[in-house]
Amino acid sequence: MASANWLGTIPLGTIYEWKLPKDAQLDYFSFPGKDSGAAEVYDTLGVLSSITIKGYLMGTFKYIQGLIYDVRNIQDGNQSSYVLLKSPFVNSNFYTSSGGTKTRRIGTIGTITSTTSNKLIDSTSTFITNGVQIGDVVKNLIANTTAIVVAIDSETQLSIDTDIFTNSNVPYSCTGTIRVKVNRFEPTWTLPGLGICGYELEVIQVIG
Repeated sequence: MASANWLGTIPLGTIYEWKLPKDAQLDYFSFPGKDSGAAEVYDTLGVLSSITIKGYLMGTFKYIQGLIYDVRNIQDGNQSSYVLLKSPFVNSNFYTSSGGTKTRRIGTIGTITSTTSNKLIDSTSTFITNGVQIGDVVKNLIANTTAIVVAIDSETQLSIDTDIFTNSNVPYSCTGTIRVKVNRFEPTWTLPGLGICGYELEVIQVIG
């Protein structure tokens, strides 16, 4: 099944809990070394902008083990690297530079209102206002197929690389995208089954 949730190029499977205790707000702390152009975001009280995600991965044991390895490979003990988090559950500000202008990044779940080849059309949506970006992922929630956004045509229409919407009244999702670093990742195997693995993932939003 195609995923609507991604950490870089890694599918995050099914998410059942998304906690956003603190959004990016007022200040930042620059990274050292190779990523000195990026920064983590915190407010004037020193509270980091964090997101805690709970979900589960499904597939063969080998496949899930590979995903776990890939996420752990992103995790950086020096907390100096960042990756793109894409999900319909994203609801955050995105800072284009340290101390710079912030823009909205809000994921969407809605219903197709009309159809044209390689388009997502929802007359009730506000894609530009929500900060949809080229490269965001849309999903047909009935057919479990996905496509990539290649252009933002208007507030109500997106161009996509694959024609996955051929009927109206079909539910869809569209990701929002923010930059994060992996702060904590805890997979939990429930035995004896080896085809599903729960996880808890904590990320810190970064900018720059």
